[in-house]
Amino acid sequence: MYTPGKTETKPEANGLPAEAFDEKGDIKKEFYVTDEYSAYPKKHSVWDKLTVESADMTLKQFASWFEDEHNLDMGSWNFIIGHKKGGESGKENVPVSTIVYPPPVAFDYALMPALTVSQGDAMREIMGSKVIPQVAKMKYLNEWKTAQAKGSFPEGGADPKLVITNDSSLRQVLEVMARKAEIAVTEGKIDPKLGVTIDLESLKTRKFWLIQSDETPSCDTVPTYVDGDDEAIEVKHLAAIKIPLQ
Repeated sequence: MYTPGKTETKPEANGLPAEAFDEKGDIKKEFYVTDEYSAYPKKHSVWDKLTVESADMTLKQFASWFEDEHNLDMGSWNFIIGHKKGGESGKENVPVSTIVYPPPVAFDYALMPALTVSQGDAMREIMGSKVIPQVAKMKYLNEWKTAQAKGSFPEGGADPKLVITNDSSLRQVLEVMARKAEIAVTEGKIDPKLGVTIDLESLKTRKFWLIQSDETPSCDTVPTYVDGDDEAIEVKHLAAIKIPLQ
């Protein structure tokens, strides 16, 4: 059963006042850093599911569904597409993930400065652009730097079958994840012996897709300002999410 709780972290001794230490020189418990965390639903088991209405729900609507229906703020969502060997021993199954939310910037290379200009001129051109979204300008600049170091922009630009936007449906998101998993195998980023977590064929035949509780989006509670609930709390335990496909 998953329930809300709190963690206590021992602080660094440097910088603490003298009264923070007991007679033995140990840090007193009241000076430990306490972080509360939530579970949603507040009491649930591995069998509980949150079910969305349809796979046709857009990513933007999905974020709104969390807030409107469950009073949760979806901060990020990394989708595990497979595993590879790694870790300290080199034998551990390490998850390989890709970003779903916030949607990665799909670069329009026609808006990029020429690779022959200086970095300063490129920055001025990007920052002064009225077409490139303000929130994406630094990402455009970093992409320009990467392309300049390689000597060219990616051929053909972004593949539309691999692009996710806020207007992408959850079904489309899953399809993109399946394509990215397939590519990751061919590029050696996923161990084929461990397999992928999602593929296009299974999406065609399954009645629903389940986002396991340890793979759900990262969320914080939305303050309600009722009964002292006036600050956001990290949700460490979120029930699995069921997405109907048929």
